[in-house]
Amino acid sequence: MELFEELRREYEFGVGSIAGVARKFGVHRRLVREALGCAIPQERLSKGRPRPKTGAVAGFIDGMLEADRRAPRKQRHTAHRIWVRLSKERREVHIAEATVRQYVRERKRAMGLRTSPQVYIPQQYAWGEEGQVDWYEADADLDGERETLQVFAMRAMASGAPFHRAYPRATQQTFLEGHELGFQYLGGYVGDRCQEASSFSWASRARSPSKMRWRPTWPLAAASSRCLIRMGV
Repeated sequence: MELFEELRREYEFGVGSIAGVARKFGVHRRLVREALGCAIPQERLSKGRPRPKTGAVAGFIDGMLEADRRAPRKQRHTAHRIWVRLSKERREVHIAEATVRQYVRERKRAMGLRTSPQVYIPQQYAWGEEGQVDWYEADADLDGERETLQVFAMRAMASGAPFHRAYPRATQQTFLEGHELGFQYLGGYVGDRCQEASSFSWASRARSPSKMRWRPTWPLAAASSRCLIRMGV
């Protein structure tokens, strides 16, 4: 999609010729013509590759999977069990277990049999509700000398807006100051029920991300409350 946009832009505002655009981007002229004809790339139909190993036993495997439709779930063939039966009943065919597993997975999905689903966790966040903070090192030239700085990084999860601030050292004071300046930069706040305290405590030791209960001190505590934020540590 991005390549098609660049090809169309270069043809309209740049070189102005199909051959010139193809030469500049290192693509075939046919691709340039396709981009000029439609801004959305056409879906490529992949050709089926020959399977010399599974082709000889495809019918045998499909028969077992078809019989599994009527069998109780506990008695259905697993990919390993199918490979064991192939080794005993079709000895003339030498096929790896990994090949059998891949073919059985594809056929079960096509036949609607029970397979292990792929799990996806949607990354959706409410606006202004959650953020992540972390430290990383960066080298900088200060007064002609190369020094390693500790950079405080804050990111709003909904918009992805970042905030970075460099410090000579990563301390509790710079950690809290980074939060205060980050909230000011992003236009956010911590809460509305103030519970002043003198420290912050970890609520979890999970690596990615961990949770931290923050009892803010100094100026931020005057207009904030104990809150729960997420950190990447």
